[in-house]
This record gives sequence, C-alpha cells and structure tokens, in this order.
Amino acid sequence: MFLFLTIYLVAGGGLGRGVAESPGGGLRCSALDSRSFLTRGLATYINIVNDCYPAFKMKEIRIHGRGGQGSVTAAELLAVSAFEDGLMSQAFPLFGTERRGAPVTAFVRLSDEKIRLRSQIYEPGYVIVQDASLLSTVDVTEGLRGPALVNSKKSPEELDLDAEVSTIDATGIALEELGVPIMNTSLLGAFSGATGEVSVDAIKNAVRERFGGEIGEKNARAVHRAYEEVGV
Repeated sequence: MFLFLTIYLVAGGGLGRGVAESPGGGLRCSALDSRSFLTRGLATYINIVNDCYPAFKMKEIRIHGRGGQGSVTAAELLAVSAFEDGLMSQAFPLFGTERRGAPVTAFVRLSDEKIRLRSQIYEPGYVIVQDASLLSTVDVTEGLRGPALVNSKKSPEELDLDAEVSTIDATGIALEELGVPIMNTSLLGAFSGATGEVSVDAIKNAVRERFGGEIGEKNARAVHRAYEEVGV
C-alpha cells in the first residue's frame, strides 16, 4: 500500500491539495502533494498520510532509556506482542555511547500492513520514557504527535512536559514484583493499559516466553499490575 502510494506521488500523481476535508485533515492535509513528499522525506510524509487517511495508519513508538534498563528488550517484546495480536511489527535500537547508564533510544512500528519503512522514528505517535532523569538532558518530546508515558512518581503536571503525559511508578512495581529496578516490562503493561494498542495478554505471553520459569511469571505479574494501575 505504501509502496504504491510512494510511486504514484513521485510520478506526479499526488493526492492533490484538495484534501483538507479528509478525515483527520487540516493544514497538513491541505499541503499533501508530490512536492511535500520530495521535500520532507518519506518518514515525515507517511506521518502526514497517516493523519489524513486513517486507512494508512501505522503506529510508531519511541522508547527512551539508559543502558542497562532494557530499552531494546522492551522494544523487542512490544513488537513480539503486537505480532501475537495479529499486527505487523518492527523493532530496532539506536545506540549512543555504549556504556551502562548512557542514553539509549529504541523504536517500534506497528501496522496492519507490511512495514517497508526502515528509518529512525522522528515523529512518534507515542513516547515511553523509562528514566525521568532523561527529561533534563534529552528532548523526549521532539516530534511527538501523541501522548508520552513516563516512569515517575511525580504527577504529569509536576513534569511540565509539552505533551499529554501519563506517569506510573514502574520502578516501584519492578522492585516489589521482581526484586530489581528493571522497569521495562512494567512500562509495557502500562502502555497497554494507557493506549490499548497491544493487548496485555500478548505482552504477558511474550515476557513468559522471553524469560521463562519463575522470572517470566514475575515479569508477567509486573505487566498486569502496571496495566491495571494505568488502565483506560
């Protein structure tokens, strides 16, 4: 679907400028033509298409954490869970300085269709922040087009982010359920509860399969607890 759309637009067909009244329209939709594709690039263009035409919808999630917190594992688990729910999925990391505690970013894409895009995610629909200390050093809301989920004891108002924010003490849940401050699986449960994009049962199945035995069951409990605390 995306490939056909891209070829059509590059060939000069375009969707035209008369699409401002399309679902989810507005100024971005009114500027949707082949030139906007050529000047903005594929990743940004697909986000515009997603806004204007829900049938093309692809969900993009960016995860911010620190080395050792399991950000990449969280992305992989979310992708596996989505696949179990019947979606196409993609997960991959972006590493900076490769040391424990250094900022790490991971990306996830979910779609009903085959995912052909391979770039980083610049305009995510969701952001998950595993460590609130990153808020002072990393612009976690850069390009964000939707809500953010932050691991913090503070209220969303106290964080003062320029975005719709949900918070949960995922570290506290991890300490109580796992005995260690590895909060990635707790945050996945919270993400399921806050967004409904991936089912909590699929996430619990994914962590059981990934970790196995007692550790898997403990992580599944952490997932479910966070899901219930944040639940829509």
